[in-house]
Amino acid sequence: MKNIKLEDLKENIERGVILRCKGQYPYEEYVDFMVIEQQDQYALLVISGYKAGLIFVYLPKESIPQDNNGYAIDLEWLKSNWNEWGYSDCPINDVHIIYKDSPTSFSDR
Repeated sequence: MKNIKLEDLKENIERGVILRCKGQYPYEEYVDFMVIEQQDQYALLVISGYKAGLIFVYLPKESIPQDNNGYAIDLEWLKSNWNEWGYSDCPINDVHIIYKDSPTSFSDR
């Protein structure tokens, strides 16, 4: 598993990437959001805690890079719009990107 601060990231954020934030009520101490793609629209899906499985926000079309060959959201757009479209209870400098390795067997659980 690889972990990097969002503010240090250099490339767009591909679907499947996890954003880990310091949480506040009604979330736990930390909350994880996964970037998902659903019918040409991107969203942040809560994947931790009591609210796991709920869509946090559907992102606007402007969040998609012009040449979306990597199936991603635009990094600079997210940084510029974090307080409006991201989890604003967590300052952007406390957001981490989590890359998980693909599982190799059932024993990786």
